[in-house]
Amino acid sequence: MFENIPGSPYNSLEYYPPGHSKKEWANVASIPPSLTNYYDIGGIEVINYIKAKLTNEQYKGYLLGNIYKYSGRLQYKGEEAKDIKKLAEYTQWLKEYNDNNS
Repeated sequence: MFENIPGSPYNSLEYYPPGHSKKEWANVASIPPSLTNYYDIGGIEVINYIKAKLTNEQYKGYLLGNIYKYSGRLQYKGEEAKDIKKLAEYTQWLKEYNDNNS
């Protein structure tokens, strides 16, 4: 899927995060939690990848959808602190989007 994108670390099927080996990643359970931040493996955070792939209108809808999701489940899922943090992140990204596109 990510192969043959100019400059992409995914061009090589043998890509592993900087400083980590194939042996380490063969058994993900053996990797310390501090090294498994999957949000920025490959040098780009998921939100930036999504933003790059969507139109402005789609990206705004994505942000709004996640705001609705996290605010709607806030009192029901039992993970309020986590959901409040995510809600704040998506709200901040929407604010930045509006500031840059108004």
